[in-house]
Formats: sequence, C-alpha cells, structure tokens
Amino acid sequence: MNNYLPEPLFFIIYSYVGHNSLYLNKSYYKLLRDRRKEFIEKPLKISYRLCKWREKHFDIENNYSRKARPSMKVESENIIDISGGRIFGEIDDTGVLCQFTKKFEDSLIPVSICNQTVYPFPYRVVYYWTLFSLKCSKIERYKRYQDLWVV
Repeated sequence: MNNYLPEPLFFIIYSYVGHNSLYLNKSYYKLLRDRRKEFIEKPLKISYRLCKWREKHFDIENNYSRKARPSMKVESENIIDISGGRIFGEIDDTGVLCQFTKKFEDSLIPVSICNQTVYPFPYRVVYYWTLFSLKCSKIERYKRYQDLWVV
C-alpha cells in the first residue's frame, strides 16, 4: 500500500476532518475498513443501568393539581454490544462514559407508561426511565473505536 502519511498521522487527521481525509489517498479507505472490521467481528461491550421513576398525580376537583414525590428504583446492569457507527460520547479514566449523545440515550431508554385509575379516587401513575450509569471496561479499545467512527 502506497501511503503518503504514516498510519498514526492519518488517524490524527481523520479524527479532526472525518471522511474528507480520504481525499489524501484512496488506499486509506482500505486501511480504515480493515481497522473497523475488528469491531464488527467482536463488538464493543458497554454496560448501563437505568433508573425507573414512578410519579403519582392526584385529581382534585377535576384538575391534576397535586403531585406526590416521585420514587426511584435503580435497575440491574444491562449490556449492549456496539458493532460500529454509533457515537455516544466521552470517556474518563475510570471507564465511565459522560456527555453521551441524546440519540444514543433515546435508543436505550424505554417508552414511558401512564396508568389511570378512577376508583376509589382518580389518580394517574407515570413511569419513566433515565440513564443512571454508562460504563465501558476496556478503555483503550473504546478510544480506538471512537477514533474510527467520527461524525
């Protein structure tokens, strides 16, 4: 492969410019595709925990004016496999992901549920989830993944 730049220098340029850096030489596309194949064959594993919220709204004189304090329950840890193309955010030195994207957060969180009852007195219960924690145990592998998929 006839490359004009060493591989580490190309990936530094690629992290800033994205796919426009492939205009330097077409052979870099094959290099990029070969590096991405590692994550397609053996996906990156990210563990996350959801926080389930339960909130009651009481109906007083046909107006949902009284709201009880919400209760919170942290659910057990789940694991998601990321094979490629998803961008989710920054990672710190301990492996905790922070500043994740809203699109990635929406793909993990289930749809909210609302239950209404009339007897003995009208009230509704709303269940919704938020992201409690997001971790990756292999920090170096995550950083390689982040370098290969640039928005």
